Amino acid sequence: MALLEEYACERFGAAAVETVDGDTPAAARHDAVQRFNAPDGDRAGFLFLGATRCCGLGTNLPTVSSVVLFDSDWDARADIQVRMFLASPQL
Repeated sequence: MALLEEYACERFGAAAVETVDGDTPAAARHDAVQRFNAPDGDRAGFLFLGATRCCGLGTNLPTVSSVVLFDSDWDARADIQVRMFLASPQL
């Protein structure tokens, strides 16, 4: 995921990317979700990189249009849970 984040930051700028992983404290994760879900005029980021295990209860991204499970741990139950938390109608 670090490689994806590095590429995205170089390509689109650091403000365009929100990243949360297992090392992200709960408060920082909450802030990243709030920034990502901000109205378009207030939001600079359009890419949310989240590790499967860090998307827990309360991680709702209703503004997401697509989801790519890149670092899937091949646990179908965990992947389904992440999809439910993202609350994306396309899934």
